[in-house]
Amino acid sequence: IGLWLHGGRSILGGLAGAYLGAELTKRVVGYRLSTGDLFAPAVAAGMAIGRIGCFLTEQVGTATTLPWGISVGSTVASRIPMCPGCEAGTAMHPSFLYEIAFHAAMFVMLWRRRDRWEVRGDSFKVYLLGYGLFRFALEFVRGNPAVWAGLSASQLFLLATVPLLAGYFLRRTRPRIPVGSPA
Repeated sequence: IGLWLHGGRSILGGLAGAYLGAELTKRVVGYRLSTGDLFAPAVAAGMAIGRIGCFLTEQVGTATTLPWGISVGSTVASRIPMCPGCEAGTAMHPSFLYEIAFHAAMFVMLWRRRDRWEVRGDSFKVYLLGYGLFRFALEFVRGNPAVWAGLSASQLFLLATVPLLAGYFLRRTRPRIPVGSPA
């Protein structure tokens, strides 16, 4: 009940819900063609733009000694309610800038390859798999609290969903043996 009432406000859940909703709707109306290639570049661009707001209003990341770390003053630190780790003068990873760069790079790649996918619809699955792997690693410097075994709730979600996408691509790379052939 707590997760239902207070959780689920994650872009990861939004992407998963949108994907499942689109697939369910296509089944209900009998639409059999994949539509992921139409949306993948737009989602990547939208995520890059949307994360600017996150960068400006949320804790940017965990403490760092890297030269590009971002620190905030005491006035800003006290005004950001979702910034428990924002201490004035402490340099933090600009995790949302990392994410913006990732989504912008994915947009460019998806746009350039938009007509060259081996299987129709793979571009969105490639985007989701890439984002899942990237986001899992990013969570270590993002500042989200660990909920189990040192992992954040987002990482636990990704541990359950990324293998499903990876399995999709792994199944396609295995050689197929025709039915009735000796193995």
